[in-house]
Amino acid sequence: MAFEDAQDYGVDAPKALMLLANNEDLYKRLLTIFKEDYANFFSDISQVIADGDKAKAKQMLHTLKGVAGNLGATELFDEAKNLDEHMKDELDLEWLSANISALEAPLNKVLAFIDKHAS
Repeated sequence: MAFEDAQDYGVDAPKALMLLANNEDLYKRLLTIFKEDYANFFSDISQVIADGDKAKAKQMLHTLKGVAGNLGATELFDEAKNLDEHMKDELDLEWLSANISALEAPLNKVLAFIDKHAS
């Protein structure tokens, strides 16, 4: 299997491939699209927070959580889920700004995985 080191990057590639009928080419294309969409996530969400757009910040977190889950990015999914669940209770942008860094390490690991396997 081409993704034998996926766990080192916080990725459960076998789970994601199962959802994609074991289509590795499709998985690589989806990973590439993820990188294009999320390489600038922190600057994008920082701007949204600075603009005070609670709904957009919530939507960005929720979408990241879903996409991470579908791609088997388990560590990123778990961190995004924690933030997303907190934001369900209270749309607190100050709290989000102070805690968004929890996504940095898992997101960077997923992007490194993509660089190695899908670029």
